[in-house]
Amino acid sequence: MDHRLGHLATYGYLIVPFIASGELKSTRKRFMGTSRDFPELQNTKKLVQFVAGGFSAFGNSASFHNPFVREMRQKAFATHCHLFRGTGLNGHALFDRMMLRPAGKSPTKEAWHRDVTPDLAAEDTMYGGWVNFDSSPQFFSCVPGSHNDVKDSAAGFALVTSETQLARCKKEKKVVEIPAGHMIIFYQNLIHEVMAKTRDHHQYRLFTPFRTTPSTEMLFCCSYDNAIWSQGVPLIPSGQAPAVWPTANWNYPKQRPGLEAFSSHFKDVACEGKRKLQTDLAAPPMRIVYRKMRGLRELGLPMYPDYTQAERDIFVPTPLGVCATP
Repeated sequence: MDHRLGHLATYGYLIVPFIASGELKSTRKRFMGTSRDFPELQNTKKLVQFVAGGFSAFGNSASFHNPFVREMRQKAFATHCHLFRGTGLNGHALFDRMMLRPAGKSPTKEAWHRDVTPDLAAEDTMYGGWVNFDSSPQFFSCVPGSHNDVKDSAAGFALVTSETQLARCKKEKKVVEIPAGHMIIFYQNLIHEVMAKTRDHHQYRLFTPFRTTPSTEMLFCCSYDNAIWSQGVPLIPSGQAPAVWPTANWNYPKQRPGLEAFSSHFKDVACEGKRKLQTDLAAPPMRIVYRKMRGLRELGLPMYPDYTQAERDIFVPTPLGVCATP
């Protein structure tokens, strides 16, 4: 059994190498080139913002199915399998998002919380994490060891609300550095926060969830089968379908012109007409990109190559002793 699992079990997180430093520049170039070539998009020559909102994790269909993300997802799967070999469990990857946060952009600060996948069995363990494709470190703010707390019944985005726990977060908080070309793996129920920090450079990530389980049953089986067939948006580990823009962009009228400008980078088939007031039928509708994107097949857009059996198999619980090595 890998000796690094002791650190993961004790502190709730682990940093592992993922990609050689000499390959990072070309990898970021592939990441950006892939993003600018998404079939849903147009007018992308200088585009660096592919999703509205500060968090910047993508929500369009092509971002889940392009050859680049499929290659990196398989590499992350193999990295997890190598780490967890010898545990006697099965393991599998889950769909999650690419992220490119433009320079000067900041996510909205998120309070201390745990991420909890719905409908997990008691014997299951879900891990979150991401790959840092930057040439400089990224950071993760957490409360080490908090994954060992007694589990509650919350699911999804489970906020920490008790005064005792919040005081603990303040006292025991640790900001973990993820070096360039490395991947962080952490227990999904580790208490953590999203820091509202800006950087003077673009930040590139791929989120890489992984589940270990004695079961052979997939999670989100129907969603995954449909997403792979349609090359559409799958459910992510929270059980939610990612969006292309936050609801605030429409709910607050002052933000609508910015949303309309952002939508100009999406082709007509990926947009709809939305009226400022449902009762104002005389006014022309605003051309707005779908918030929940349709699949490439439904939109009639060019699709990527069909998934190979190996690409599909990483979503199925597989004995960790026989997984491919990275």
